[in-house]
Amino acid sequence: MVRKLLRSVNRKLSDLDIQRKVILLYLLCALIPLTIADCLVVGLVVTNARKSQTELLKNTAQSVEYILNSHVEDACALARSIFLNRRINQFLDTRFSSDLDYYVQRTELLDTFLQEAFLGTSSAVVTIYSDNETMLNGGVFWNLSCPEARKWLPELTSDQGQQLLMYFDDTKTRNFREERKISVVWELDYFSSQETISYVKIDLDYEKLLQELSVTTFGCEVYVCDGAGRILLASDGSAGRSEDFSHISPADLGADAYIRQIRLVEEPLTVYVVPYGGNFLDPVPAQTTALMALMIAITAALLLILRWTVRKNVVDRLSVVTDSFHIDSEGTLRQIPEDAVEGCDEIATLMRDYNAMANRQNRLVETVYKSRLKQQEANIARQEAELLALHSQINPHFLFNVLENIRMRSVEKKEMETAEMIELLAMMERQYVDWSTDMLTIREEKAFVEAYLRLQKYRLGNKLSYAIDMEDHRCDGLKIPKLSILTFVENACVHGAENKAGQCWIFVRAYLEGEDLVIVIEDTGGGMPEDAVRELREKMENASIDMLKGKGRVGIVNACLRLKMQSQGHVRFSLESEEGVGTMIVITSPAGYYDMEGK
Repeated sequence: MVRKLLRSVNRKLSDLDIQRKVILLYLLCALIPLTIADCLVVGLVVTNARKSQTELLKNTAQSVEYILNSHVEDACALARSIFLNRRINQFLDTRFSSDLDYYVQRTELLDTFLQEAFLGTSSAVVTIYSDNETMLNGGVFWNLSCPEARKWLPELTSDQGQQLLMYFDDTKTRNFREERKISVVWELDYFSSQETISYVKIDLDYEKLLQELSVTTFGCEVYVCDGAGRILLASDGSAGRSEDFSHISPADLGADAYIRQIRLVEEPLTVYVVPYGGNFLDPVPAQTTALMALMIAITAALLLILRWTVRKNVVDRLSVVTDSFHIDSEGTLRQIPEDAVEGCDEIATLMRDYNAMANRQNRLVETVYKSRLKQQEANIARQEAELLALHSQINPHFLFNVLENIRMRSVEKKEMETAEMIELLAMMERQYVDWSTDMLTIREEKAFVEAYLRLQKYRLGNKLSYAIDMEDHRCDGLKIPKLSILTFVENACVHGAENKAGQCWIFVRAYLEGEDLVIVIEDTGGGMPEDAVRELREKMENASIDMLKGKGRVGIVNACLRLKMQSQGHVRFSLESEEGVGTMIVITSPAGYYDMEGK
């Protein structure tokens, strides 16, 4: 079984060329094993770094929970003291006879109880609210009907005596500014004899919470959110005290965020700890990352050196031998240059033996086959000369003589328009028949175009007007394929002027723009529909010999193909047309591809 498998692998390898075999060997024995080893090392380093990072995030979350619990527990302890204080509850139930009476008793209560026993024990702000209408708003005591109380009172639930509230106070009742509030609220209902509805609200020191949160976090960001996703506290400065709570979702924090659920005064909160950055190498220390990068760089350098050495010493030398086996146009084998034959290994020996064989083969070709090939070329040249002689016997001069006789007859009868038309026709026919050269100067093509338009003017009358602007004398000596411009002008007459009921203008321009020759043929005729424009534009851009063999009109295809051949494919065609408006064709190509007159 193993022998069959090895035999099958050997047959597959025999079908591959040397370069592919070397690449396969390089991949299986060098690149893939070393890459896997490097990936394993990097993976282990990153895994250990991520474990350390997760532990750091966990410890940070626990520290944040401890800070919050500490502040909330202090606030709850302070609230409990007020909750159990009979003197404060009796004060809240008292119906004061006057504002002075309220002020005296409140001052006495503050001096004896609240000022020393409660207010000095915490940085939190204590506020007691009651529905006692004889109380005045100010300081520690406020009425439940005040605007500030209406912000948090609807958030209380009826089945809890204590609650943690988070809200944004924009009433500016006490501090004349909008600010976030995180508060512990207790209902003062401990004594059964109490007649009023009263609450103590302790606002945690928001700035102090942010400060302690920033000190605790290192290398990460911390967000404390409530159940609705509002950001209560944030270490990145996004939770400003004077701004309303914003929202965040776990999807916004990324997959690396550590999440810890906590409860404060039975209120569920979520602590998100997010590491800085988003790179998978971020948990890895900078020194370790540098060492890994150095290891990968050394491995890559060794692989490149190995690949370069094998390619230079084996593959390239064998490629030189393989390329030399190709026979050139004269039927001889190309020899390997002497400077390419180096060393004494098997490849160098093969190169020397091949050169000896090529010398013998070339001598054989020279003596036997090359002389026969020269004889065949001479026969072909003689046949072409005979064919050219036959073609030259077909003389079209009789046609021009007849046209000249008709023109002179018209002159004698004073039919000057007819005579001029025959003269123009004869001039055009001479150009059509004379194919001794396929190139005309811009100046000669201009005369050809003007003769054609004058003939069309006789036929169409005032329906056709034209303007020819080829006065850029830098273009006069440039040579273009014969009938190039005339073909497009003819198309403008036939498909533009004849298809329009009113007057039609045809504009022909040729000028140099930088290093380019620009030819513009524009008409104000009937225009073409969008499908016809798309089809004609495709034919112009993809003009080929095969298109000329097809049926239909191929004049424009012929002109475009000859222009492409003359400019070696560097000509550009632009076609714009709109029904009822007209058509414009712009031909742009480098002027350097057209011979100057006299050169």
